[in-house]
Amino acid sequence: HGNHLHDNRTAYNILCHHTRFHYDNIRELVPNDSVYVTIVRNPVDMFESIFTYRRLDKKYHILQPNALKVFLDNPSEYVKKYGRNEHSQNPLLYDLGYDSDQMTSP
Repeated sequence: HGNHLHDNRTAYNILCHHTRFHYDNIRELVPNDSVYVTIVRNPVDMFESIFTYRRLDKKYHILQPNALKVFLDNPSEYVKKYGRNEHSQNPLLYDLGYDSDQMTSP
């Protein structure tokens, strides 16, 4: 038929999932004429949620109340001391397939 999938693989009409986008991997699952749609969350709300969910206060050893505010007052200090992770810089770009090293200036 008109789809590009090989042999006995299943062709999907809709792939609805909270996932990190990687074009080549997703491309293997969907037909050639697929349309890609994403819902982008408010970046501030997303970072607040990730900071709490990923327990970044623990990663960055922030013991004070309102750890997010403490972190945001000087994020470079914490990242320099304890390292960054894929969610500490720009989680939206990370989810859209960019690696954290693509989000920094040389």
